[in-house]
Amino acid sequence: MTVVSFTARGQYKVNGYINGQHLVEKVETWVANPTLGDTLIETTYANYRDFGGSKFPTRIVQKQGGYPVLELTVADVQPNTAVSLQAPAAAAPQAARAEAEKFAEGVWYLRGTPDPNSQLVEFKDFTVIVESSVTEGRALANIAEAKRLAPNKPIRYHVNTHHHSDHSAGVRAFVAEGATIITHEMNKKFYEDFVLKAPHLLAPDALMRNPRQGQFIYVKDQGKYVISDGDRTMEVYHVNNGHAANLLMSYLPKEKLLLITDIFNDFGMPRPNDPPPGVVSPYYAALGDRIKQLKLDVQWLAPSHGTRVEGVARLNTLLQGKVQAPPIKPITETK
Repeated sequence: MTVVSFTARGQYKVNGYINGQHLVEKVETWVANPTLGDTLIETTYANYRDFGGSKFPTRIVQKQGGYPVLELTVADVQPNTAVSLQAPAAAAPQAARAEAEKFAEGVWYLRGTPDPNSQLVEFKDFTVIVESSVTEGRALANIAEAKRLAPNKPIRYHVNTHHHSDHSAGVRAFVAEGATIITHEMNKKFYEDFVLKAPHLLAPDALMRNPRQGQFIYVKDQGKYVISDGDRTMEVYHVNNGHAANLLMSYLPKEKLLLITDIFNDFGMPRPNDPPPGVVSPYYAALGDRIKQLKLDVQWLAPSHGTRVEGVARLNTLLQGKVQAPPIKPITETK
């Protein structure tokens, strides 16, 4: 086997394996992932056949991080056939930003790019940020905005709602910041044994530059975790749903505000799989059932996939099988 190795674009390490018949059997590529670190993408090529004088693999399998993500069986190959292929235009990278919209004294909705959005809650001597975001850059923008809004108050807690990549990419940044991560107990092994230990050599992140031991608080299915300073209280609960088995939501009793993600969104972000009129989404039903079960007096909802805080009338209308409801906008102040 001959191995050809090179670095593409100054960052991506590539190994190509060529057998004695001069056929490529395997290609390994390492790419940076904000949650999983340096991730191996391995593609194997097998069962070569002759198609009009050209040899081509009829079995192609690709794995990411050791798990299969693509399997192809090739039935036919037509060499030298005229085709017109155009690569789609690359999307311009979005600069990470966070802009605070004040909901109540000491409570802000952190809008910005890239989505999803986060929420900031200020206590007497510290702050709490809910949602890790889809990139480290957005997490760092949220951290910077929190420090601007509440100077000299450390970010003591970070609520990670669940493990999906668009909600966990900032976990390492919050560990580097020194925040204690509040998440579901299901995530213990994933975060402690993998995410925090995964090497990030291709794209060194905040935790690589400032190594720290992660501190975690794990919430059980029927349990809750309460953050309080004697004046303001935040209650963190699990919510059973069809989207993620480890989903957490946070409730502010004084403000009657529920911080929720993925199973509720505002008018600005309609879900592509929303049911037709007359059919209640199982996501909304699960959220409504959990609110009733916990007897929470919810008047407002702050969705992470969304653009603003919504009145509970929006959820109540959705629970009636309707897809439209007049928006209710709370008194806000944009910073």
